[in-house]
Amino acid sequence: MGRGTQDLLRLHSQRSRDHRPAATRLLRRQAVRFIYTSGANGERDPSKKPWVLGDYCLMRGEAQSFVLNYAKDSRGAVEAAVAKPGLIDAPGKMSMAMNALSTIGRSIIGLPKVDVHEVAATLIDQAINGIEKDTLLNDDLIRIGQKALAEQQKSQ
Repeated sequence: MGRGTQDLLRLHSQRSRDHRPAATRLLRRQAVRFIYTSGANGERDPSKKPWVLGDYCLMRGEAQSFVLNYAKDSRGAVEAAVAKPGLIDAPGKMSMAMNALSTIGRSIIGLPKVDVHEVAATLIDQAINGIEKDTLLNDDLIRIGQKALAEQQKSQ
């Protein structure tokens, strides 16, 4: 390692130490917001194992519980939510056959549908403006997403 590289590393190390207290104060003031996107059929209660993909749905429920408990135990350092969308519809991204198959699948499983734009708008809104509640169901994603998209349209 050349002398220039050593000087650069020493300078970087010194600056990192100089900024550490300010970064720590900033992180203490504002919680980290984390939104875990799961699925509508993720089940946290093992006694309510779904009949379709039961183990998979329970595994998703365990992940949801882990995220929410981690935030609860963080003493305010982390704010978390779980988004539970149904089938995320991305217009123009699926063939007619896939669209028909997904409609049949949604009917059999009872899976709700949400537009990809609504999901994206909701996740951004919740990350920036604060988390409304710890579990955002499909209807919440639609409601919050439509409101955020309407506000965006007004501001343009």
